[in-house]
Amino acid sequence: MNSAAPAMTGLGDGHIFGALGAGGIAFVLTVGLVLGVRGKGNHRFSHEHAGVLGFITGTLYTAAGQLWAAPQNLTDSLAATVTGPDGPLGDVGMGAVALGLFLWWWLGKPRPAKAALLGVASGSLAAAAGGAFGIASALVLTLAGHFGA
Repeated sequence: MNSAAPAMTGLGDGHIFGALGAGGIAFVLTVGLVLGVRGKGNHRFSHEHAGVLGFITGTLYTAAGQLWAAPQNLTDSLAATVTGPDGPLGDVGMGAVALGLFLWWWLGKPRPAKAALLGVASGSLAAAAGGAFGIASALVLTLAGHFGA
């Protein structure tokens, strides 16, 4: 009698929580952001935590597309008003806008909710900005792939 081994359950597909998808991860991180900035109980985010999680969430919004792309569309529209050689501030690139948002939430020490929004905006601009922001965006997307995105 030759019996086959039972199908492997668990991490056989390489995903830690099963297949979540980019939209599912964006949803979960959005819930985490909302609960973290509201801060009821012992789990209130500082501005650093809110900004970093916002950056990760904004990057995943871009990857998820559809409804999740709305923050990226808004951020890109606002950034387009100041970028380019004919912009009102001169030749401002997308990297300068992303760096400005990053410095605003990192060094400006805004309240956690505002830091989360600034983080989402800078995360949405990261891939378009390229350079170190593009590397950070690629790292976030690679790590998200291990969670089923």
